[in-house]
Amino acid sequence: DDLKQYEKAIADFNKAIDLNPNYATAYYNRGTNYGNLEQYEKAIADFNKAIELDPNYAAAYYNRGVAYYYLEQYEKAIADFNKAIDLNPNYAEAYYNRGVCYQILGDTARAQADFDKARELGYTG
Repeated sequence: DDLKQYEKAIADFNKAIDLNPNYATAYYNRGTNYGNLEQYEKAIADFNKAIELDPNYAAAYYNRGVAYYYLEQYEKAIADFNKAIDLNPNYAEAYYNRGVCYQILGDTARAQADFDKARELGYTG
């Protein structure tokens, strides 16, 4: 079952981090697995470490933004989606998810602009 696979993956990434504590990708991947388990605080901690080790890690900002979204911390989510877009201007998913946050916050103009940009970049979500 999926939960057991995520837990097994986390155990593998724990070993990788033990072997190389400066391996940003291991923290990132462990964070995505924590996110899949809805353990968002642990996911954020791992994304923080990945970003500390690699400040240009657009996917880590994006996925931390997703975790903040699930915690209903929309301003923090938007800030992370902004940084992901700064690092990768073609990050369609970041535009889309930032648009979702803007929509929740009642900023329909920004939301629509982001949805349009995401579609322009090929997002079909």
